[in-house]
Amino acid sequence: MSRKILQWCSAGSLLLLLVLAACNSTLPPPPSNNIALNQLPRCSNEPATFFQDDSQSPPTILTDWQMVKSDLGFTIFLPTTFPKGTCLVKGHAIVHDQVVVSQFSVSYLLSGNLPLAISETPLDGTPVPTLQCLPDASNKGSLECLGSIDQTSIVFDSSATDTRLQTLFKSLKPNVDWIPRH
Repeated sequence: MSRKILQWCSAGSLLLLLVLAACNSTLPPPPSNNIALNQLPRCSNEPATFFQDDSQSPPTILTDWQMVKSDLGFTIFLPTTFPKGTCLVKGHAIVHDQVVVSQFSVSYLLSGNLPLAISETPLDGTPVPTLQCLPDASNKGSLECLGSIDQTSIVFDSSATDTRLQTLFKSLKPNVDWIPRH
């Protein structure tokens, strides 16, 4: 009889521990296969960012992203993460241009050797709230996609699938910290 009570107590204790472990919110989350944009490596040792003010001739090279960001006149939208194996190829911004006013572009080499270029400008015309993709006439095997969020026009150019680019567009967030810290 005491052996049976001991078995029931052991089983009850084990069940209680499992319940408590399931309720414990301090357990670490499972490891992610994604990396924040500001933690991504550069694809090469060359400088990965270039900012320019075209309000005067010759244009002025800028180094402070926060100043450039405030002068763009529109909000930048980027994903918060990319899969491990992704690297930053180049980021570029022009402010106070006589023709395009301001523009932002950034390119990545995604894991699987997929190039992705993102270009953003102030919205000029009718918003395109859903991403619309067509084959890129100048780059066989690539898609050129256009969409907009708020007052920002967004263009993707990539050899990734339409489905992947649609998912990426839906994941865009404003003011993501994208400049590598290392």
